[in-house]
Amino acid sequence: MISGKDLSESVARFLEPKTLGRLLGLSMLLEFVFELISNFAWQARLFDGSGLLARAATMQGLLGSAAMVDLISGGVDIALGVAVMLRYRAQQPVSTRVYLGLLVAILAASMTEDTMLLAMGRLGAELQRVGTPEILGGYPMEHLLRALRAGIHLPVKLLGGFALTMFFILLGRVGALPRALAIAGIVAAGFQMIAIGMDIYGLPLQYILLAPLALVYPVTGLWLVWRGLNR
Repeated sequence: MISGKDLSESVARFLEPKTLGRLLGLSMLLEFVFELISNFAWQARLFDGSGLLARAATMQGLLGSAAMVDLISGGVDIALGVAVMLRYRAQQPVSTRVYLGLLVAILAASMTEDTMLLAMGRLGAELQRVGTPEILGGYPMEHLLRALRAGIHLPVKLLGGFALTMFFILLGRVGALPRALAIAGIVAAGFQMIAIGMDIYGLPLQYILLAPLALVYPVTGLWLVWRGLNR
């Protein structure tokens, strides 16, 4: 049976800057790889051209797996967010709580988006089964679903930008990251939010604005895996 002392010692070891930093870095790298595969591989294939529901019907297993990865990833992020809050709440009581709240909001929003994608797969399979045309109220159903998905997807990414901004601000303030890396992260997250905001307002998405974050994010993950958080 685990005693209170043993549990306290385990938590203390988990909150050690090097251990916590390496776990944060590993989580960042795994999520970066998953986001690349998700956004530029299977989602690109799903939403490429017409016949969205027919393709979704054949990808139900993949959509379900992606939803489970999002759920697990979000849970891990929240657990690490709690650890960051416990480690730095004495120095940054407001920032740590805001950061944790954003992680919870991101998980909820991501599950909403995943529910939408899962529904596409089920709907496509059902339409194929009964042979019903993909028409709803005179408008192509798949166009409606694309618009609904975009309406959910963009706010999720905007929330992610806010969370990353708070992450770099928090770790920069407590000196847990090198100042240059923290500033680069804040700037890169700002560019990402500008790009997503433009898309939300119907302007063309400028992918060049996403490039800084695509560089800074994995570099930060590698740094944390290598060095951990600064004491």
